[in-house]
Amino acid sequence: MAQIKRRKEHGHGETKKNRTQHIWGTSQTFNMFLSFPAFGETMSDIPSDLKYAKSHEWCRVDGKVATVGISDYAQNELGDVVYAELVEAGTELARAVPIGSLESVKSVSDIYAPVGGKIIETNPALEDSPEVINSDPYGEGWILKIEMSDPSELEYLMDAAKYRESIGE
Repeated sequence: MAQIKRRKEHGHGETKKNRTQHIWGTSQTFNMFLSFPAFGETMSDIPSDLKYAKSHEWCRVDGKVATVGISDYAQNELGDVVYAELVEAGTELARAVPIGSLESVKSVSDIYAPVGGKIIETNPALEDSPEVINSDPYGEGWILKIEMSDPSELEYLMDAAKYRESIGE
């Protein structure tokens, strides 16, 4: 833990009395109980209202329709997405089959159907702005919508706590 030096020793006004540390020329209250990820690590955003596949796709369910995207963790690992190739609306598919691929500056990765059914819509914004997957993976960066043929397949997916554990966070 960093030692806070007295004013006359350090010259920035830090004292044990006011417990203030100067960072980049500004004052911030010192809190020794804050917990931060290690240098270079980030904590992924993992909304608790979604279901997650081991392959890092998420599902938001509204009735029989599942909106599908990739997790914040996945988009971070993938890097800047530059192209999205998706199967066409109207396609019937089974759970865990490829529904497309995402090309990033690092690699190309397949994405998989977390549930089976009929694709009823793909995200038109991805044609011109695939980078929205990076900037808003749970909102505007959704990938497609599936009318589920068997909603019980949701049981194969993880809740947020299990997904966080599976990615080691």
